[in-house]
Amino acid sequence: MLFPSKAIFWPYSLKIYPPVADLNVMELKRCLLLFILITSFSFGAKAESEEDYQKRVEWVLVLKNLFIEIEQRSPQDLTTYQKEFKKNFSFIDSAWASSKDCFFAGWPSEVRSSAGKKFCTSPLNLKSGYQQGSCSQGQLQCQPLLFGKDVCVAFKTPQDKGSAFSKCDEVFKASGKDHSFLKNLSPQEANDLQNLSVSAHKVCEEGSVGIQKGTGMCKKLMEKFDDGMLSIARSQVKVTENPRPALLRGKPMTQELSALPKKQETRHQHDEDCPAEHLNPINSQVTKNFSQTTESLLEDGYEKLKQSFMNSEFCKPENVLYAPDKPNALLLNQMISDLSFLDQVKTPERWHQNRFQELLQKYKVSGNTEVTALRLFSINSMQEVKRVLLQDYTQNAKAKNTILKDEIAKELVRKNVFKASQSGKPECPFMSKDSYVKAIKGMQKVKGLSGVSNSSLLTIVDYTRPSHERRLFVIDINQNKVMHNTWVAHGGGGNNVFGTDGKGGSPTMSNASGSNQSSDGFVVAGAPSYGSRFGNNLILNGVDRNNSNMRSRAVIMHGWDSPGEQVVNGLKGYNGTSSDIGRDISSLSHTTSKEAFNRVLQNARQAAFVDNFLRPTEGCLGVPNVPMPHLDPKGRNQSVIDVLRQDLKGSVIFNYSGPSMQSKYF
Repeated sequence: MLFPSKAIFWPYSLKIYPPVADLNVMELKRCLLLFILITSFSFGAKAESEEDYQKRVEWVLVLKNLFIEIEQRSPQDLTTYQKEFKKNFSFIDSAWASSKDCFFAGWPSEVRSSAGKKFCTSPLNLKSGYQQGSCSQGQLQCQPLLFGKDVCVAFKTPQDKGSAFSKCDEVFKASGKDHSFLKNLSPQEANDLQNLSVSAHKVCEEGSVGIQKGTGMCKKLMEKFDDGMLSIARSQVKVTENPRPALLRGKPMTQELSALPKKQETRHQHDEDCPAEHLNPINSQVTKNFSQTTESLLEDGYEKLKQSFMNSEFCKPENVLYAPDKPNALLLNQMISDLSFLDQVKTPERWHQNRFQELLQKYKVSGNTEVTALRLFSINSMQEVKRVLLQDYTQNAKAKNTILKDEIAKELVRKNVFKASQSGKPECPFMSKDSYVKAIKGMQKVKGLSGVSNSSLLTIVDYTRPSHERRLFVIDINQNKVMHNTWVAHGGGGNNVFGTDGKGGSPTMSNASGSNQSSDGFVVAGAPSYGSRFGNNLILNGVDRNNSNMRSRAVIMHGWDSPGEQVVNGLKGYNGTSSDIGRDISSLSHTTSKEAFNRVLQNARQAAFVDNFLRPTEGCLGVPNVPMPHLDPKGRNQSVIDVLRQDLKGSVIFNYSGPSMQSKYF
């Protein structure tokens, strides 16, 4: 039998009930086998959600508790096998935390309140013996993912606890150690380290959770990650000799694709009754035979596509990040910043008046609102001035966004979403000409592969563009029109954590398992799927010389919170909640206290946070996990990943890494 004969195992309550005194090694092995089966089939190599990860840790702790029961009740000394079994749980018990509100000495912990004050709880107060590891009583084990295992510091007095992270850093440096221990992390531990980095970013840089942004501990913690720890961990994880399943070893990826349903084509003869778009997509010569199309015709097709894109909804500044009928958080943030000079005005002077008039002109304030604002300014009622002007914008956002689109475009440039052209004018980023030409050339051959059931769509991911730009383009070949345009993160392996351009772009490529790097070349999008960590996703099948391991590496297209939280915090909503910027500002009145007023403005500014780059993924194509129905041709109020997984199934994707890239299809 699989379960121990005298133990009652109840997975829902996650408790183990005695008696277990006479459990032998064979039964213990069966428990371990059960654990392996559960973790392999329930979680496997798939990326998992935080909830699933915590459940898996609880499974481990259940088995660990079972062993403790055996150890306590057995009259015999531990066998070698039992000692090894116990050892396997030590790191899991020490390196996992259940909360990510704050960091205590580098350990994810939680914020608690006492006497009206908030503080970060000591992990030892959360779980008895937690992270003690091999350290003695009165010591704290330094976070092993940051300092390596078995680094201990004193942890008795309040002074010890208040400086624990600094002490860990001192001991680490004094020992002469470096981060080479990261080369020996398991894939799961490397994943834990990346999750730790994301949590640290939220706590220490965004300040979106916790209370520690700007503290000395946060500064030291982020310096750790700036030292390239993630690069080492992600690129140096040991690669198994042949990670593909045994049944697939020796079989080329094209054979796997051949098992997919083949495209059923309906023959259609063009005649005079055909609509014009059937007779002249891009142009007749281009679609007739891509392989024989001249460079000039391809360049002509590119210029027409670019012009169409620049005039589309995708490039209207008021559409890029927020719905056009809602207050634009970027513009609102700049308004709040511009109006902050009023806080320093005690008695309005001439230069104050001139500056105020400039702001009224900049934000196109007129009519009754202008008259009211000038009157309030003259009587030195500055908070009321700000309220009237901000409410004028938020309550008339749809009309104002169109009028102020140039100001929004400037903010998009400032936040690296648009770029400044040579003339200095804000420009909507577009794919390179070379990426388009190579994609079109290879499409003719790739569309004949088994598994391609939708040859009318071609997706181009231009990785030469930095990740804060929208560099994924889905093209309707028949209409020569961009159907979808969004952000996409690249793999964080090697030197790709921050990108070679310093902002997340131009990543290096790899086809090696364990590299956690993206792969270039042509890809066939398979069936929509589901993963325990990232949820809905799209299976990707590499069919090129540079991405043949894509399927075995579990490289997928999945939803990624990074574009929602780090390109623009406000994409998911207002400050991560279901509240609304306009509604909160509209609720302000002349009786609102200064503290409450400033709190609303601070929340509005946080909703406009834009990072310099997207946090990279584990090699997958991470797209926004947020809905943007105003940019979907079908108006679907679904997340970007759900829209793409519906539309791209069976289509061709081309990952472009630069002019020198190689492919067997062009």
